[in-house]
Amino acid sequence: MKQIFKIFCFLIVATTVICGHLYALDLRTKYFSVEVDDNVDFYSLVRKLDVFSSVTISSSSSESSVLLRTFSRELDKMYMEVSDILDIHMYKNSIGLKIFSSRAPIEHILSKHYSGNRFTPSYFDAERKIIYISFPDLTANMLAHEVAHAIISKYFVVPPSAKVQEILCGYVDFKIQ
Repeated sequence: MKQIFKIFCFLIVATTVICGHLYALDLRTKYFSVEVDDNVDFYSLVRKLDVFSSVTISSSSSESSVLLRTFSRELDKMYMEVSDILDIHMYKNSIGLKIFSSRAPIEHILSKHYSGNRFTPSYFDAERKIIYISFPDLTANMLAHEVAHAIISKYFVVPPSAKVQEILCGYVDFKIQ
Protein backbone atom coordinates (compact mmCIF):
# COMPACT_ATOMS: atom_id res chain seq x y z
CA MET A 1 0.00 0.00 0.00
CA LYS A 2 2.88 2.36 0.82
CA GLN A 3 4.38 1.60 -2.61
CA ILE A 4 1.18 2.63 -4.38
CA PHE A 5 0.96 5.82 -2.32
CA LYS A 6 4.60 6.69 -3.13
CA ILE A 7 3.99 6.09 -6.85
CA PHE A 8 0.85 8.23 -6.74
CA CYS A 9 2.73 11.09 -4.99
CA PHE A 10 5.56 10.80 -7.52
CA LEU A 11 3.11 11.06 -10.41
CA ILE A 12 1.54 14.20 -8.94
CA VAL A 13 4.94 15.83 -8.45
CA ALA A 14 6.11 14.74 -11.93
CA THR A 15 2.95 16.13 -13.50
CA THR A 16 3.49 19.44 -11.73
CA VAL A 17 7.12 19.61 -12.86
CA ILE A 18 6.31 18.64 -16.46
CA CYS A 19 3.19 20.77 -16.87
CA GLY A 20 4.39 23.62 -14.71
CA HIS A 21 1.05 24.16 -12.96
CA LEU A 22 -1.67 22.38 -11.10
CA TYR A 23 -5.00 24.06 -11.70
CA ALA A 24 -7.59 24.58 -8.99
CA LEU A 25 -10.33 24.73 -11.58
CA ASP A 26 -10.74 23.10 -14.96
CA LEU A 27 -14.06 24.22 -16.41
CA ARG A 28 -15.65 23.83 -19.82
CA THR A 29 -18.36 26.14 -21.11
CA LYS A 30 -19.98 26.43 -24.52
CA TYR A 31 -17.15 28.63 -25.84
CA PHE A 32 -14.33 28.31 -23.29
CA SER A 33 -12.03 25.77 -21.74
CA VAL A 34 -10.97 27.48 -18.51
CA GLU A 35 -8.04 26.63 -16.26
CA VAL A 36 -7.53 28.69 -13.12
CA ASP A 37 -4.23 28.57 -11.23
CA ASP A 38 -4.45 26.95 -7.80
CA ASN A 39 -3.31 30.19 -6.11
CA VAL A 40 -6.31 32.16 -7.43
CA ASP A 41 -9.35 32.46 -5.20
CA PHE A 42 -12.29 31.59 -7.45
CA TYR A 43 -14.78 33.71 -5.53
CA SER A 44 -12.48 36.76 -5.90
CA LEU A 45 -12.05 35.96 -9.59
CA VAL A 46 -15.78 35.97 -10.22
CA ARG A 47 -16.19 39.12 -8.13
CA LYS A 48 -13.42 40.82 -10.10
CA LEU A 49 -15.14 40.09 -13.40
CA ASP A 50 -18.32 41.65 -12.00
CA VAL A 51 -20.59 38.86 -13.15
CA PHE A 52 -23.13 39.13 -10.34
CA SER A 53 -25.66 41.13 -12.28
CA SER A 54 -28.47 38.63 -11.84
CA VAL A 55 -27.47 36.53 -8.82
CA THR A 56 -26.26 37.45 -5.33
CA ILE A 57 -23.76 34.92 -4.06
CA SER A 58 -21.87 34.74 -0.79
CA SER A 59 -18.46 33.16 -0.42
CA SER A 60 -19.81 30.13 1.43
CA SER A 61 -18.79 26.78 0.02
CA SER A 62 -22.39 25.54 -0.04
CA GLU A 63 -23.04 27.84 -3.01
CA SER A 64 -19.96 26.85 -5.05
CA SER A 65 -22.02 25.05 -7.70
CA VAL A 66 -24.12 28.19 -8.17
CA LEU A 67 -20.90 30.19 -8.43
CA LEU A 68 -19.55 27.85 -11.13
CA ARG A 69 -22.79 27.94 -13.12
CA THR A 70 -22.93 31.72 -12.88
CA PHE A 71 -19.30 32.08 -13.95
CA SER A 72 -19.82 29.70 -16.91
CA ARG A 73 -22.96 31.48 -18.03
CA GLU A 74 -21.38 34.93 -17.74
CA LEU A 75 -18.27 33.88 -19.69
CA ASP A 76 -20.45 32.65 -22.54
CA LYS A 77 -22.51 35.87 -22.35
CA MET A 78 -19.29 37.84 -22.69
CA TYR A 79 -18.37 35.82 -25.78
CA MET A 80 -21.78 36.55 -27.32
CA GLU A 81 -21.55 40.26 -26.44
CA VAL A 82 -18.10 40.58 -28.04
CA SER A 83 -19.43 38.69 -31.10
CA ASP A 84 -22.32 41.14 -31.34
CA ILE A 85 -20.05 44.17 -31.01
CA LEU A 86 -17.75 42.87 -33.77
CA ASP A 87 -20.76 41.62 -35.77
CA ILE A 88 -18.94 38.32 -36.18
CA HIS A 89 -21.10 35.38 -35.16
CA MET A 90 -19.46 31.97 -34.84
CA TYR A 91 -21.36 29.58 -32.70
CA LYS A 92 -18.77 26.81 -32.76
CA ASN A 93 -15.63 28.26 -31.29
CA SER A 94 -13.48 26.91 -28.48
CA ILE A 95 -11.14 29.28 -26.71
CA GLY A 96 -8.66 28.25 -24.05
CA LEU A 97 -8.52 30.57 -21.04
CA LYS A 98 -5.71 30.22 -18.49
CA ILE A 99 -5.79 32.49 -15.47
CA PHE A 100 -2.50 32.67 -13.55
CA SER A 101 -1.85 34.05 -10.08
CA SER A 102 0.88 36.38 -11.42
CA ARG A 103 2.42 37.72 -14.63
CA ALA A 104 5.49 35.46 -14.38
CA PRO A 105 4.00 32.45 -16.25
CA ILE A 106 2.77 34.74 -19.05
CA GLU A 107 6.19 36.37 -19.33
CA HIS A 108 7.75 32.90 -19.48
CA ILE A 109 5.38 31.83 -22.27
CA LEU A 110 6.06 35.03 -24.22
CA SER A 111 9.83 34.67 -23.81
CA LYS A 112 9.61 31.33 -25.66
CA HIS A 113 7.94 32.95 -28.68
CA TYR A 114 9.46 36.43 -28.79
CA SER A 115 12.95 37.81 -28.31
CA GLY A 116 13.47 40.27 -25.50
CA ASN A 117 11.31 40.84 -22.46
CA ARG A 118 7.59 41.34 -22.95
CA PHE A 119 5.66 42.45 -19.91
CA THR A 120 1.94 42.12 -20.42
CA PRO A 121 -0.92 41.18 -18.09
CA SER A 122 -2.77 39.29 -20.84
CA TYR A 123 -2.01 37.69 -24.16
CA PHE A 124 -3.90 35.74 -26.83
CA ASP A 125 -1.85 33.02 -28.52
CA ALA A 126 -3.51 32.68 -31.95
CA GLU A 127 -1.58 29.53 -32.81
CA ARG A 128 -2.79 27.65 -29.72
CA LYS A 129 -6.10 29.56 -29.39
CA ILE A 130 -5.43 30.28 -25.72
CA ILE A 131 -5.91 33.47 -23.71
CA TYR A 132 -3.39 33.89 -20.89
CA ILE A 133 -4.34 36.35 -18.15
CA SER A 134 -2.74 37.45 -14.89
CA PHE A 135 -5.28 37.44 -12.04
CA PRO A 136 -3.97 40.55 -10.22
CA ASP A 137 -4.38 42.61 -13.41
CA LEU A 138 -7.61 41.02 -14.65
CA THR A 139 -10.60 43.15 -15.59
CA ALA A 140 -13.74 42.36 -17.59
CA ASN A 141 -12.54 44.78 -20.30
CA MET A 142 -9.19 43.01 -20.55
CA LEU A 143 -10.90 39.65 -20.96
CA ALA A 144 -13.31 41.08 -23.58
CA HIS A 145 -10.32 42.53 -25.47
CA GLU A 146 -8.61 39.14 -25.57
CA VAL A 147 -11.87 37.39 -26.55
CA ALA A 148 -12.08 39.83 -29.46
CA HIS A 149 -8.59 38.74 -30.54
CA ALA A 150 -9.73 35.11 -30.37
CA ILE A 151 -12.83 35.75 -32.47
CA ILE A 152 -10.91 37.79 -35.05
CA SER A 153 -8.22 35.12 -35.28
CA LYS A 154 -10.78 32.39 -35.93
CA TYR A 155 -12.99 34.36 -38.32
CA PHE A 156 -10.53 35.77 -40.85
CA VAL A 157 -8.78 33.34 -43.20
CA VAL A 158 -6.05 35.92 -43.73
CA PRO A 159 -5.68 37.68 -40.39
CA PRO A 160 -5.83 41.48 -40.41
CA SER A 161 -2.65 43.38 -39.54
CA ALA A 162 -1.81 43.81 -35.86
CA LYS A 163 -2.88 47.48 -36.03
CA VAL A 164 -6.30 46.61 -37.46
CA GLN A 165 -6.79 43.89 -34.86
CA GLU A 166 -5.93 46.33 -32.06
CA ILE A 167 -8.35 48.90 -33.49
CA LEU A 168 -11.15 46.29 -33.51
CA CYS A 169 -10.28 45.10 -30.01
CA GLY A 170 -10.08 48.71 -28.82
CA TYR A 171 -13.57 49.23 -30.21
CA VAL A 172 -14.73 46.28 -28.11
CA ASP A 173 -13.08 47.88 -25.05
CA PHE A 174 -14.92 51.13 -25.77
CA LYS A 175 -18.32 49.42 -26.22
CA ILE A 176 -17.96 47.16 -23.15
CA GLN A 177 -17.40 50.13 -20.83
